[in-house]
Amino acid sequence: MSRAAPSVRTRGRDGRRRTGVGVVAALSLFVAAGSVTQAAPRARPAVPRPRARPGTPKITIGALLKREREALQGLLRARKELLRVRVGKRVARGEMRRLSALVAEMHRRRQGVDRALLTRREKVRRRVRALYRIVRQTARRPLLDPRRASIPRDGRQALVQILRRDLAEIRHLRTEQIRLETALAEARQRRKQTIAVLRDLDRRRDGLQARMAQGHQELAALRHRRRNHQGLAGEWDGEAYRLERQIVALHLELQRQVTSFEQRRGKLVRPVPGMIVRWFGEKPVKGTRVTQVCHGVEISALPAWKVRAPADGTVRFVGHVPTFGNVVVLDHDEGYLSVVGYLGPIQVKVGQRVRQGRPIAALPPARGRRAMKVYFELRRSAHAIDPVPWLIGGLAERRKRGPKGHPPARRPARDAVAVQGD
Repeated sequence: MSRAAPSVRTRGRDGRRRTGVGVVAALSLFVAAGSVTQAAPRARPAVPRPRARPGTPKITIGALLKREREALQGLLRARKELLRVRVGKRVARGEMRRLSALVAEMHRRRQGVDRALLTRREKVRRRVRALYRIVRQTARRPLLDPRRASIPRDGRQALVQILRRDLAEIRHLRTEQIRLETALAEARQRRKQTIAVLRDLDRRRDGLQARMAQGHQELAALRHRRRNHQGLAGEWDGEAYRLERQIVALHLELQRQVTSFEQRRGKLVRPVPGMIVRWFGEKPVKGTRVTQVCHGVEISALPAWKVRAPADGTVRFVGHVPTFGNVVVLDHDEGYLSVVGYLGPIQVKVGQRVRQGRPIAALPPARGRRAMKVYFELRRSAHAIDPVPWLIGGLAERRKRGPKGHPPARRPARDAVAVQGD
């Protein structure tokens, strides 16, 4: 039953009320009637679209493992580059200190030459005035006339010789002054270049640190994504397991390289497990006023012992050195070198990477009843440093067996070797 259209009341010209249907209501009724008579179109059934499962991964476990391995390799490369930058900065700082000291020394020497030159020139002026007065008083012709057969011995010849010597000294001082000025300008130029190198290394360090921070964030995100990965069990094939083993090895290497050599103070292994019989520094020679300098320490040894590497490093030199016999030099990065001497047959080669505690040489054959020793020296930026604080138990042995700078209170016998107890 259709709803009645609303009526509209109006007034005619005669003033009576009339009831009628409005125009809008009539049009609405007409449209409704037409829609009833016309057949309605048939609606099409909705086709259900396939939905992706919420647990279906978009990337395979193998791809995630490869990306994680690449991120770890990038971090290792950045860490090695950062280590080289730190070594370069240490070397550049050492060069900067050397150049600054050289500039200060040359500046001091040039000031001394300038003062000597002014003093010599003033003396020459006074002597020339004195010679001029003597000549005016005693001779009418020039003093240095070659046609004269002889010159009266009135002191003029001696004064001329002195003047010639002073002039030669002035020429020598002037040459030295020019040489010092040239060397000083070159040293200042090298110092400016070193400052530029330091600034460039600082920029590279900042860039590498930013890249490593970004790499750590990316690595953490990849590890989280791999742990929460909901893939199929069939994806873990032999290649995936091999990638996972590589990732574990890279993680271990990354953790090993986190610690620098500075943090290994007091953790270096002794080349041989003996007692220190000679200490670092100057030592007076008995019965004389001469002091003997030792740039390392000497450790007692037994013939059957093997000489071990004090820390991880790369072999840089193998050969015979006078006074020290066969020597092995190990590079521990960051500007640190260790020198092990008094060796016998050497068991490593140049360029070989050795681990801490690995045998690197044997001891030479024993000669009579003389105690055997091994020489150990530690260098930082080409300067020898005291290796005792770096050795395991070194400071404790120094406090126990003797004060600093003095020989031990109790020396081992000539034919005996003091062995450090475990």
